[in-house]
Amino acid sequence: MRKLFSAACLVVMIVLITGCDFNYDIPVSDNWDKIINLEGNWKFSIGDDSVWSTAKFNDESWDEILVPSSWENEGFHGYNGF
Repeated sequence: MRKLFSAACLVVMIVLITGCDFNYDIPVSDNWDKIINLEGNWKFSIGDDSVWSTAKFNDESWDEILVPSSWENEGFHGYNGF
């Protein structure tokens, strides 16, 4: 317990001495006409294929997911990918 207290005191002292800035403000754009809202229904399919990026690719058989949301919340439990 004493070691934990000593470690916590050390961390606090380092923060105070170095003056760490923990202000994680999100940058705000002055150019609001270039910001695009990506919320909504997106087409989704597991996997990766360069053919999918072609302009004439038919994605009718793909599932739709709501964005923003995690894939797990949209029915793709355990899927980790892009």
